[in-house]
Amino acid sequence: MKLGLIISAIVVFVVGLSIGMFLILKAKKMQKKLISDYDSKMQDEIVKVREKYGELPASFSELFPCKINTLDIEFMIQTICRNNYEKNLIVSDELYSFATAQEVAKKSLYYIPEFFDAEKWNEVANKTGNNIINYKPIEYNEENLDSVIVFKDIDPFSIYKKMYPKLNKNGMIIIKYSKANKQGFVLLKSELENNKIPHEYSFIKTKYLFIRKD
Repeated sequence: MKLGLIISAIVVFVVGLSIGMFLILKAKKMQKKLISDYDSKMQDEIVKVREKYGELPASFSELFPCKINTLDIEFMIQTICRNNYEKNLIVSDELYSFATAQEVAKKSLYYIPEFFDAEKWNEVANKTGNNIINYKPIEYNEENLDSVIVFKDIDPFSIYKKMYPKLNKNGMIIIKYSKANKQGFVLLKSELENNKIPHEYSFIKTKYLFIRKD
C-alpha cells in the first residue's frame, strides 16, 4: 500500500513537472514570437522614417563613438518628427544622439551642460569645418518643451519632477529604464498612477518609460 502511494506521488510529481515545463517552454515560445513580431513592426516604422527623413549619417559613428543602440535613436527621431515636436531636450552624455537626431530632424536640440561634452563637440565641429554638422545644440535654460528624451542613467523620479511641469500639452518624457535606478522607477510609477498621468513601458531595443502630458 505504501509503495503504491509513493509511486502515485512520483507519477503526479513527474506529470506536474512535465506540464509545468511544457507551459514554461510554450510561454517562452510565445514571448519570442511577440518580440519577433514587435521587432518586425519596429523595423517597418524605422524604414518609413528613413524614407521620409533620411538615414542616420554614417560618418557620425566615427566622429562620436556611441553605446546607445541606433534603433533606439531612430525611434526617438521618429517620435520628434511624427509629433511635430519643435522644442526637444536630450539628456545624454553620448554626443552621437545629438548629432544624428539634429541632422535627421533638421532642428537644434536642447542639452543640459552637466551631461554634455561641449569641448568634444566643438573639437569635432572645428575639425570638420562645420561641413558635416549643420545644427548646434542649445543650452537648456528652463524653456517649455515638447519632449524630454533621457538616455542617461539618472534618477527617473527627479527628472520627472523637474521636467514634467515644463512640458507643453501633448508633450512627452521618455526615460531609458535602468536596473540601477529600479527603486526610482517604482516610485515614479506609483506617482504617475496616483495622479492618473498617462504612461507605459515599451521596448524598442531597450526598455523605456513613456510619460505623456494631456
